Amino acid sequence: MYIHNLDPILVQLGFFSLRWYSLAYIFGILLGWWLARKIISYKSSELNVSHESFDELVTIIIFSIILGGRFG
Repeated sequence: MYIHNLDPILVQLGFFSLRWYSLAYIFGILLGWWLARKIISYKSSELNVSHESFDELVTIIIFSIILGGRFG
């Protein structure tokens, strides 16, 4: 049986610590944002969504992820 002994903290600088799962959130949000902007650019006539309104939506989604993680 394999029992992992991985440290959940990637970098710790005094009171600030960067954890592995936070990198998953960051890269997931950035990759999803980039892919969605590509899709909006490619199908802009069909979707009727501007880049500015999508960026506002991503901002709301990021705040929702943070608040959901804290309250959950």
